[in-house]
Amino acid sequence: MTEILSLADTPKGSAYHHFPGGKQAIAVAVVEGLSESILAMMPAPGTLSATKAVQQVGGSLVSTVERTNHEICSMFSAFAAARDAAPELTQAVGAAYQAMCAKLELILLADGFTKAQARDKAQLVVMLFEGAGMLSAATHDVTPFKLAVRQAQAICNPSL
Repeated sequence: MTEILSLADTPKGSAYHHFPGGKQAIAVAVVEGLSESILAMMPAPGTLSATKAVQQVGGSLVSTVERTNHEICSMFSAFAAARDAAPELTQAVGAAYQAMCAKLELILLADGFTKAQARDKAQLVVMLFEGAGMLSAATHDVTPFKLAVRQAQAICNPSL
């Protein structure tokens, strides 16, 4: 918290004025902002095939991972791990994952997958990306993320 305020050149009182819930409220805002950014990377259903959409989102995430020196890789997992101490944060992480799965599901439905197939494939893609993020962070190597993108594309290919 002190480091964030220092980098922002902001007095501590300002942070608590805007985030009366303290650190948990700030973390919730971070999760919501990240979620919105990831959702914005996803094209509208029907504008790109699911394989192209996954390639586009995955490529953007790989670039972000590289640009942030792997800092952003497994942020959602780290926040979810705080579930007992920060229930609002856990809810925000759950909502973020659900929103990502829901949008990807719509993209898959537009590609002709059944509702059950689209739901399962969307969850698999999100799990692949999250797991790849954790491996990439642990190894400081984007290779796992690139592999996850290729595998996610295969999962979303209707001809396979």
